[in-house]
Amino acid sequence: MKVDREGVRDLINRSCLLLDEERFQEYLDLYVDDFRYRVTAFSHELRKEMVWLDLGRTDLKDMFEMLPEHVKPAGTFARHVNICAIQQNGGADLLEAVSTLAIYFTDQQGQTRILGIGRYKDSIDVSANEPRLREREVRLDTRALGAGSLIPF
Repeated sequence: MKVDREGVRDLINRSCLLLDEERFQEYLDLYVDDFRYRVTAFSHELRKEMVWLDLGRTDLKDMFEMLPEHVKPAGTFARHVNICAIQQNGGADLLEAVSTLAIYFTDQQGQTRILGIGRYKDSIDVSANEPRLREREVRLDTRALGAGSLIPF
């Protein structure tokens, strides 16, 4: 099977743009029905792995619906992603992609700060016409997130 690298790149890039624009239903549509979304980090202080979120479709959809009820800083988020590796993982219908990720926040005064740095580790289903995300692990290096951290990465 030929790996559809452009389709995978488009999928990952679209996922970032949809989150930046807070188009959450369209973001969910990029996933297969039984997907997993995880946010993890390694704590050097605790010397162990931490799992901050581990959600399926229903839980992530519920989280999106609750976001308007939470305090969110005024401004915009921008995700910058660089797809580093795309490879087959065992089965012919499954690809793995690793991307570096930077999340920026710009407030209403035009000041921009880095909110977080990490990697996407994506499992991508290519059995249908368009690639779709099966699993996404957001592996963060940044652990002090401050306000706005309820917005998915």
